[in-house]
Amino acid sequence: MAPHWRIAAISPLLALLLPASALAEPNCDISQFTSVATAFQKGVVSGGKGGRAYFHNGGDGCPSEACRRKAYVIAGDIVLVGSTSTDWTCVAFVGAKGAITGWIAKDQLALTATNPNPSLAAWGGEWKSGRNSLSIQAQNGGSISVDGLALWGDGPAPRTGEVQGAATPAGVRASVKDGACQVTLTLADDWLIASDNQQCGGLNVTFSGVYRR
Repeated sequence: MAPHWRIAAISPLLALLLPASALAEPNCDISQFTSVATAFQKGVVSGGKGGRAYFHNGGDGCPSEACRRKAYVIAGDIVLVGSTSTDWTCVAFVGAKGAITGWIAKDQLALTATNPNPSLAAWGGEWKSGRNSLSIQAQNGGSISVDGLALWGDGPAPRTGEVQGAATPAGVRASVKDGACQVTLTLADDWLIASDNQQCGGLNVTFSGVYRR
């Protein structure tokens, strides 16, 4: 279960007396996927045709129905699942404009484990997260080549970052280094999770995010 930081200073006895609604889960944002070594799962939204599963905020008294957001996914959609609690799951849904993250009720998802030993070919493809891209190709000798571009800012001259290099995957993880820039990659079936060291381009430029092909 995710840490209940809101009651960290409360005695264990008092914590037992609090109703479940008084306990809080942390915010479910992109950092929950890119900064923590998580055993990711795949979630399929359950329910009948047109059924909705809403995203919820974390924090004080959340997630709960009072913390429901406007964003939702529908029955049959596939989401990347990070941390879970008794009743809630922290998920990411990746669309054309990037990833939406938040808590979704656990009983609205059918969960399955992602492949812990993907093939080399499974890494290949043109991965996108918003305007960021990572082009990966399998190479001889068990390695992959990575060619990435990250953008930040609107207008005709956004700040950019690039990474090029080779990496040898170990299970679901690979790391590519290009000068001072280092990007760690985690493959979770249909998703690629990138986390960089904040030295891959101009101010605010980052490869960190959840990508899909």
